[in-house]
Amino acid sequence: MPKAATVSNGSAPTSVYANSADTEKTTSFWIRKTDIYDNFFAFKDTNPNCKPDENTRALPSAAETELFGVTFRPTQSIGLAKALLTKQGGKFDSLNVCHWDKYSGKYRCYIRDFHDNEETDEYAIRDVRVITSDDFWNWSEPTMIDFGEQADYPLYTNNVGPYYRADHILTGFPTRYVQRYGWSKNFDRLCGRSRENFAATSPSVSDLP
Repeated sequence: MPKAATVSNGSAPTSVYANSADTEKTTSFWIRKTDIYDNFFAFKDTNPNCKPDENTRALPSAAETELFGVTFRPTQSIGLAKALLTKQGGKFDSLNVCHWDKYSGKYRCYIRDFHDNEETDEYAIRDVRVITSDDFWNWSEPTMIDFGEQADYPLYTNNVGPYYRADHILTGFPTRYVQRYGWSKNFDRLCGRSRENFAATSPSVSDLP
């Protein structure tokens, strides 16, 4: 029979997971209160030194500047170990992806941050950065990924991970961020948005087309 556990923050449930007794089946997660976790990335820990009942981990973030680590333990009634991983450097309010890299012997987590480009006179450009850890709980300072002479495009989510048929190669499919400073026809199709709300919440926009 599948086992289920509720993750509690001391008052109301914040997430639920179900773990099948058949280990070949997939573990599923549900987030119940999205105001608690801004995002939630779960993965199977392939570190050979990881305890068998702790190999399901997750990275939720509760705020832009706080990244948490979660280990689900299905043999326990609550099934959760949670700790603040880092709050120094990086912005964690988009999807943070993580995996165990057997070639470097470290966990690699890809996050988002901002940088300035003085050559192009552009500021607060979103970028992709990496942090590493030996034990999943203690992490390095973020290092920005260098794309060489390529254009300095703003990037949001990154989706970096090992290629399954050649796991020494990491691939990424980042989302390009495009700032919109005026109303467009696409906005007309968004539920709950209006030109008036856009003007009220976008003080930098003086004249809407």
